[in-house]
Amino acid sequence: MDLSEEEQNAMASRREHARLMLSLPASLHPIDGMESMPTRLLDISRSGAGIVHGDRLQSGSQHVLHFILPGEADPCEIRLEIVYCAPIGETNQYRCGARFQPLTQNVEDRLFDFLTRPKAF
Repeated sequence: MDLSEEEQNAMASRREHARLMLSLPASLHPIDGMESMPTRLLDISRSGAGIVHGDRLQSGSQHVLHFILPGEADPCEIRLEIVYCAPIGETNQYRCGARFQPLTQNVEDRLFDFLTRPKAF
């Protein structure tokens, strides 16, 4: 299911926090213990993230996202729930939106610091 521009704008207006666009390698680990899967982190906020993935992920499925924030050495590990997953054109890729499950205080602090850090343009 491709989301129209209008649907994407409506979703953006309902977001709890502003998102920062980026492009980072990441891995996604299903909660059920299956193997990790490579993914790309496209945007992030204090409450969720957008990813590109090679498989259609089921809405409501839970995973653990592993990635390293720019300027940091320690990886972040965040449990999340897939909200939607839509194909990207004719590719074998899917654009998925995810909502974070409760964050540890350490990850919440690191994410807040990263999102509010002045950006070099």
